[in-house]
Amino acid sequence: MASVVTSAPADLLPKRLSLLCFADLELDLRRYELRRDGRVLKLERIPMDLLVFLVEERGRLVPREEIIERIWGKDVFIDTENAINTAVRKVRQALKDHPARPQLLETVPGKGYRFIAPPKSLPRRRQRPLIRQSQRAASVEADSLRALCGRIR
Repeated sequence: MASVVTSAPADLLPKRLSLLCFADLELDLRRYELRRDGRVLKLERIPMDLLVFLVEERGRLVPREEIIERIWGKDVFIDTENAINTAVRKVRQALKDHPARPQLLETVPGKGYRFIAPPKSLPRRRQRPLIRQSQRAASVEADSLRALCGRIR
């Protein structure tokens, strides 16, 4: 049976897990979904890309310039300052995180952003031989992961 990581310093957790749980949220990287209590939250592509990036870099201050490069690329001709601010605002709305009292996403004025929520993560399962799973089996696995996330809250 796999062990469940309830919390650990960010540098001790693998950077790329398929399901991350924090606060009352689940970030499913395979399905590209953010969920609260099993319900998918609507988040546009750019805010979702930003959230995934910040969660991957959890605990580290991510400079605005690095966000621009990762989300839009080096040679972008848009108002990136407003675009970042808008994306961060939408992420905070989805997370229900307040900028004055952040629990998940911290702003370092003039510098960048840091994802500060302690993760509750499930380790990757050992690779299995390539066997085609049915939709039902995939659904059962997703339900099992959600149940595990619920138990470690």
